[in-house]
Amino acid sequence: MKIAAAGFLLFLLCACPVSPPLSSRQRTTDRYFGVISSIVVFDNFSSPRAVKKWNRAWEEINRLLGYLDSKLSATLPGSDIDRFNALPAGGSISIDRATREVLTLARQVFAETEGRFNPGVALLTDLWGFSPRLSRAAGRSLSEPPAAKPYDRPGGPASALPEGAYIERFLGLSDFSACILGEDRRGNPTLTKGAAGREPEGSPYTLNIDLGGIGKGYAADRCAEILKRFGYTYGLVSIGASSLFLLERYSQNQGEEWPVNILSPFDKTTAYRRALGKNEGVSTSGVYDRFYRIGGIPYSPIIDPRSGRPASGEILSATVIGGSAAYADGITTALCVMTPEEARRFIDERLGGFQVYLILADGSLISSGPRALNPPPPPG
Repeated sequence: MKIAAAGFLLFLLCACPVSPPLSSRQRTTDRYFGVISSIVVFDNFSSPRAVKKWNRAWEEINRLLGYLDSKLSATLPGSDIDRFNALPAGGSISIDRATREVLTLARQVFAETEGRFNPGVALLTDLWGFSPRLSRAAGRSLSEPPAAKPYDRPGGPASALPEGAYIERFLGLSDFSACILGEDRRGNPTLTKGAAGREPEGSPYTLNIDLGGIGKGYAADRCAEILKRFGYTYGLVSIGASSLFLLERYSQNQGEEWPVNILSPFDKTTAYRRALGKNEGVSTSGVYDRFYRIGGIPYSPIIDPRSGRPASGEILSATVIGGSAAYADGITTALCVMTPEEARRFIDERLGGFQVYLILADGSLISSGPRALNPPPPPG
């Protein structure tokens, strides 16, 4: 799954010079989701009315991002996800309608990918040392130690592998289908932790979930809706630089596609491939940007829900362009835990209308979609 600290900065969006009367404005915040979020729009900002409109749009986007973070975060006390994770098996909570929307889409992607996208691996992500608890995304300074867990390794995550017994236990508590959506008598959404989310009586562990692998994309989609409602045709939304929604790019008095530079896993200062997109979501997940090595073997934040261990790394990065940013978020995470053969079959069966770019560990590229370009030669 995607990590809330947004270690996967895989896009450089190039804005070409524009002609009057429109110019661009950008606003950035680092207050939400543990990442940097940016909004870009084009308008005739020589008009005071346009400036006021942009200020109102930015204020509304800030309120939305704060609200969504307060509901979807796995680390903020009192969020819907924090309250669900604290539940015993069989317990229920009321949730926000936005949380229900994200969970409904997450369940769809979970089913379509046969569980390869699975927000239920939160305990495993923490066990391997990649959760927000062990990063700045939890809202701590680097000098402030995280709350200790019995399974923490004394020398830190990179000092030794987790105990196999914990891997097996937490794998047994990763069934996302145990998240049961419902309604109370008044029609308000509820979330119940099913029986599959528990261990034998007396165990302190139950199913935990983390929506970081889809929540930032959802936030990008909702921010784009605000821009459209304010009348913006040209612009983009970037939540953590790995979850984007692209409107159109203004150039020479017309709308064009945005160039999306997909960074090379072998040299993050260069673009491996340039793609194009407009009026659609973009997401990249990868296993190469944030990892540690033990015995020469890399271990990454994306957990394979089938094994309870980090993804093998056959697919170093996956980029999907098309549809909503939230859907693309979930799909790219799932692609990173597939073998190249599994990924090809999934793309053929499910992603015919999307651009897909998979960079493999041997330097080759799998690309597919209506506008996907011919692959470049592998890096020398």
